[in-house]
Amino acid sequence: MLAALAMPATASNLPSGSEGTNESEKGSVELDRLLSTMIAEGDIEVSLGGRIQFDIGGTSSDQTLKDMGHLSTDGAEFRRVRLFAKGSIYKAVEFKAQFEFSSGSVALKDVYGRVKTPVGKLTVGHFKEPFGLDELISSKHQPIIEPSTTIAFAGSRNAGVMLSDSVKDANVTWALGVFADTDNQGRTNNGTVDDGDGRENGSYNVTGRLTYAPLHDEEAGKLAHFGVALSKRGDVQGETEFSSRGGSHFTDKLAKATVADSTGAIILGVESAWTQGPASLQAEYVMTEVDSEATDYNFGGYYLTASYFLTGEHRPYKDGVFGRLKPFKNYGDGGNGAFEVAARYDVLDLSDSGLYGGELTSVAGGVNWYLNPNARVQLFYTTTDVDDGSTTGTSNAVTMRFALDW
Repeated sequence: MLAALAMPATASNLPSGSEGTNESEKGSVELDRLLSTMIAEGDIEVSLGGRIQFDIGGTSSDQTLKDMGHLSTDGAEFRRVRLFAKGSIYKAVEFKAQFEFSSGSVALKDVYGRVKTPVGKLTVGHFKEPFGLDELISSKHQPIIEPSTTIAFAGSRNAGVMLSDSVKDANVTWALGVFADTDNQGRTNNGTVDDGDGRENGSYNVTGRLTYAPLHDEEAGKLAHFGVALSKRGDVQGETEFSSRGGSHFTDKLAKATVADSTGAIILGVESAWTQGPASLQAEYVMTEVDSEATDYNFGGYYLTASYFLTGEHRPYKDGVFGRLKPFKNYGDGGNGAFEVAARYDVLDLSDSGLYGGELTSVAGGVNWYLNPNARVQLFYTTTDVDDGSTTGTSNAVTMRFALDW
């Protein structure tokens, strides 16, 4: 398919009047020929893919939560619509270019190049910082319809440079990177430090993660996983901010803490996971210290997720994260797919030292129906208590998701 897209331009397929064109057009023709030849000979390998996640649902807020300014909402949305191309160049350089279209404008997701070095894989571009098990598991493979509130502390995707590797025989993975805090277009969010020539330096983060699985028998579905992550984060325009919607994307930000005159934050996360056949547990605890000129603030959060496959499968695990589930029998191919029930208890505290960003306590439960490895239907109910320091309100949400990826 890509060879056809890179079809050499000849006199017969060039636009009328293109014979004898200028040097830039000739260069384009030669580039097309070169790419076509490289793909045909296998020097460039490319595959295309994407995902669609369509949600239907809504929330209801009690009167206390409405008085806080959080209203009930319902409707439908494309939660994620992504397309990507990935592959290799001369087998030595890997690349990926993934873009998100659901927000009304094109946003960068994973856009990077990667090479193997004697000390590990070197990745350069825009991608996730190595922090948090729940953050690093793809939305295609999460057991709960929305990730835990602890991802409020994760750096998510930023532009940076990272070294990483896995030690297969020891079931160890490690990653360490330096990142510039950027928006979803890969542009730097400037900090507040003047570098002497009237410009402001950007905000930079140093983030690392180490995992160890003392028990991993993939065939038997047995796993014990432990991990730790640490991130030293800079401020963004003199502020450090954390926020969360709770357990539903149909709500607004139910908790939000903004520390003014901040000089950055140190974030520590510990994680664990366990599987025994169809049963699994996953947990994380994250603590954060935010430095400011006035005072220091301590925030934190934790969760516990439990899941069980009614049809006997187990959550697959590789290189420090959970991956794609393959039903024993696909729906429409002699079977009904795989069914998983899952629940999570989730706490996020963004209040400290007179700053009341809110405390969220969420409980989520529901079912996942895997029609096949690439199609899933999810139905989840989430209830969230919101404590703003003086009173507590409650939000209830129901969401159904239809998800495809290829």
